[in-house]
Amino acid sequence: MLENLIEQKDKLIFYYSYAHLSDLTRDKTNKKFEDLLFMEQLVDKNYLNLKIDETIVNIQIASPTEAFNNLDHTRISEILNFTELFSEMESNEFDTPEIIKSKDKMKLMFNMPIGNLGISNFSDNIADNNPLKKMFPALENASTLMDLIKGMLETIDNLNQDPSIWRGLRNYSIDALNLKKFNININDKNFDTELIDTPLQKSFMEFVEETFTHNKSLEKQREFNFFINAYSCLNILGLDNEKNSKVVFSSFQNDAQHAFYAAHCEYLISDDEQLLLKAKVLYNLFGIETKVLNLADFQKNYIEISGVLDLNIETYFKNLVNVIKKEKLVEVLDLEEQNKKVIFYKLKVKHFNFFNRLNLMIENNDTPTFIFINEFLNYSKFTSFKEFESITNKIVNILGSDNLGKDKFDKEDKFDIVENKWRGRIWRSNNESFYLEIEPNDFKLCFYYVPNIKV
Repeated sequence: MLENLIEQKDKLIFYYSYAHLSDLTRDKTNKKFEDLLFMEQLVDKNYLNLKIDETIVNIQIASPTEAFNNLDHTRISEILNFTELFSEMESNEFDTPEIIKSKDKMKLMFNMPIGNLGISNFSDNIADNNPLKKMFPALENASTLMDLIKGMLETIDNLNQDPSIWRGLRNYSIDALNLKKFNININDKNFDTELIDTPLQKSFMEFVEETFTHNKSLEKQREFNFFINAYSCLNILGLDNEKNSKVVFSSFQNDAQHAFYAAHCEYLISDDEQLLLKAKVLYNLFGIETKVLNLADFQKNYIEISGVLDLNIETYFKNLVNVIKKEKLVEVLDLEEQNKKVIFYKLKVKHFNFFNRLNLMIENNDTPTFIFINEFLNYSKFTSFKEFESITNKIVNILGSDNLGKDKFDKEDKFDIVENKWRGRIWRSNNESFYLEIEPNDFKLCFYYVPNIKV
């Protein structure tokens, strides 16, 4: 199967994401570098990543090895090393009086006992059988603010390294709410509101929304954080019916990211049943059209997914003439005041394995214009260079170089797209026209066909 996919990489575009790299950070051997090279055979340099200072996912051009080597693998408690920070607060001969004064104030604040700040020892107020007790640092009255911060950072590391902490918290939640007796089926979209009539007393979406109430910083990357939190809530409430002995916090957090990044693509393919289950549930709940497949289903449907591209000019025109006879009619929009009619079709077979919608526009009862677009409901807000290249080259393979002598996609095309001056391709002959261009209003790739016929 792999050899077949590699040979036909021009038919499909495979992406990898930060989640794939995060999976490999737990591997302490050099085998991970073999895995990275293996991945590159399929994914090339198509890297999906949400940068910490951005709100939407974008494509980065980097091989898996390049991207992995650029990651910071340091534990969070080591990144925020307060002992080291404190040593830097010591005055030195180069400090001005103002700097010395500021350093002294900073040391005074971090050395202040938490009792003086009205902060109690969190764990004292939690019952011994409550797994939350493990998640808060054990402090004494004389403990300082720095002790508290260091303890909280160590808790995050412990959560990633000790599976028993999350498992205990999940067990406690499942026992306390006893949701299993309500037979909630998360494959049924109504499960969201069915939870209102359980001890939870709120819908699933309301429950997830509450995770934002006390942490406004989550709003900056709301789409990402809401999805990850929703994935986690399916697990912590036991709605996914996963065996507790198999739950590992760091693993399912990575799985949540796999599902999130895949929501920018057309397919999520995996043999992890729990990942597929939770991803499918959230895609249905959020109206995301990404399809979920295991490897066997992908192999079974590979020909249909990859599309038919072995066309020549004759067979292409034959298919083009018959396109509206076999496609699904969605809507007819009659704009009488503009003397225009637009007929919307949903394509059963994607045009050039990309365009899945056809808008047939007829003005003044004259020559029709076929407008092929790609309309897919998911999180994607981009068209990658790889998609531009793939679609352009597929059309050039059929229609040849355009009237301006432009052939297959090249570096000049990339530059023009970045500069927002890409002219696409134009073919005109025998009073027929084809145009490949970017729709300026929404930056979508469109393909136009104006035939030499009248309605």
